[in-house]
Amino acid sequence: TKRSYNFLARCARRSRYHCSAISISSKMSNLMWLAVVLPVSTHAIGPDVWFWGSASSASLEGLRNHSGLLKGVQIHYSISAGAVNTTSGAFIPKGNKTLISMLVQENIKVHTILGCASIDALRKIFAHPETFMQDAISEAKAIGLSGFNLDFEPYSANGGHTGVTNEDGMLYAAFLNQFANALHGHGLELSVDYFSNLAIWNLDVMNMSSTDTFISMDTYVQDNATMEAYTAIALAHLDPRRLGVGICPQPSNTRKPYGPDPCGPLVWDSAMIAERLGYLRSLWLDDSSRYRMLNFCCTGILTEAWWRGLGDFYASLAIV
Repeated sequence: TKRSYNFLARCARRSRYHCSAISISSKMSNLMWLAVVLPVSTHAIGPDVWFWGSASSASLEGLRNHSGLLKGVQIHYSISAGAVNTTSGAFIPKGNKTLISMLVQENIKVHTILGCASIDALRKIFAHPETFMQDAISEAKAIGLSGFNLDFEPYSANGGHTGVTNEDGMLYAAFLNQFANALHGHGLELSVDYFSNLAIWNLDVMNMSSTDTFISMDTYVQDNATMEAYTAIALAHLDPRRLGVGICPQPSNTRKPYGPDPCGPLVWDSAMIAERLGYLRSLWLDDSSRYRMLNFCCTGILTEAWWRGLGDFYASLAIV
């Protein structure tokens, strides 16, 4: 659309972005939730962009209209027992081969999100990870996945600060290293979503693993001072080259992430977007805090204000 602010034309002139639009059938509108990564020109300068949301026709149209801007798009796969058996901890294959094949044919890499909210199930995986990893890798190779995104959030009903121990955090980090190494042996990747308020996420030890990307859900917050504080925590404990900065671009009065602060209730206007992306620009331009990617959660559709803001963000990096 014209409201795409003519980015495809602009990026073609700059020769900095992969400007060809992707073509994806709207028949996928009622299919699985998954994570998607779109390749971009190797000449692009700036963080990757991942995007969470339903694989609806509207969200895919947004990707088509703005594909020249994106390297990575992560679409939300809701956390449930659909990926991890909450009794046994077994891997449950849920991939839609037809959908993934359609995406792969468009040169799109697909990362399925594995969610689990049960610490008991996770402890079973940590104790005997071999079968889980083998089953996951077999499924990835069978249906054409490029990797996995772990969204393990074992919070209890009373707020998540009981039941999970420091030992669980150590075991989780060890599992991440095992899983990442196993995936790398097959050309696959691993990313991990985290908050910083539960013992399962021992950031210092996690950072010692071979995990490809750590995605901060702390930074979903709207308040900039709070977001900057959470970013400082991430940079103090994680390699920025493997850091994904989470952004929650849609207002929410009902969705309550279990982090210290939920997605904000306000509609993001252009000034708010410019302030957030201005801060992220300053981080990117500093070699000591240059992060890997931006991660948009938890909707399949960005407003045109966000698309324009992202276009300005990448254009500003191009002229530095």
